[in-house]
Amino acid sequence: MSSNETCAAEPAKTSDEIARQDTRTLFGLRTFAIGLLVVLNSAMLASGCPELPPVSNCTPFTQRCDGDRPQVCSATQRWHTVGDLTCAAVGGSCLVLDSGIAACARARSDASVSEE
Repeated sequence: MSSNETCAAEPAKTSDEIARQDTRTLFGLRTFAIGLLVVLNSAMLASGCPELPPVSNCTPFTQRCDGDRPQVCSATQRWHTVGDLTCAAVGGSCLVLDSGIAACARARSDASVSEE
């Protein structure tokens, strides 16, 4: 641009033009927000809920052995398996102690029992 040229000033916008521009901007933001909510909601539904065991009406917080795995009854009366491995996988077997706690324990060998 040479020093003789001047910049043409933009004409001032009327209040109606400003209102229309603000409305378009607001509409665009609302559309974006709704689209984002739809995408997030779809993602949550696609991920699903964890699969819970069926309600068995067990007494909450009691424990038992199911096969070679300890289980505990939840507050919602469902049996939940404890741990990822069987007791045999860690060199033991499942047993319920006198205190009512189910646990994996090593079986006592005959050699460890002292004779009196």
